[in-house]
Amino acid sequence: MVLNKKNIMTTIMLTGLLVPFILITDIFPFLRFGMFAEPIKKDIQTERFIIYATNSLGEKTLFNPQKIGVSPNTFHYLCRNYYYRNESKLFADKLFLSTSDSLNKIELLRIVINEKKTDTLKIGVFLRNE
Repeated sequence: MVLNKKNIMTTIMLTGLLVPFILITDIFPFLRFGMFAEPIKKDIQTERFIIYATNSLGEKTLFNPQKIGVSPNTFHYLCRNYYYRNESKLFADKLFLSTSDSLNKIELLRIVINEKKTDTLKIGVFLRNE
């Protein structure tokens, strides 16, 4: 086989067409950090649920989930789960059942913390059903 200009150009063209598909998983993901790439944004959002409990004397305190034998992480998961299922009233009723009789009112707050701002939403005030 004689290497002439036509054979060399054909080989270069085929190589140029096939190599990008071979290297697509190795090299091309790094091209997004190139000159025209957008900066990477870290939109970190933290969501917290806080419960204020009011006893029969009218004292308002921050509810401690460890008093009912639940870890704070599990309690936060339960608050978030009931909130997104729109069952906050049911969650409050279960809290009243698991706490002492001196607890008369529960105030449930959702706090969303962003890098730029903090939003507070009062989900509801729930009274003990007697």
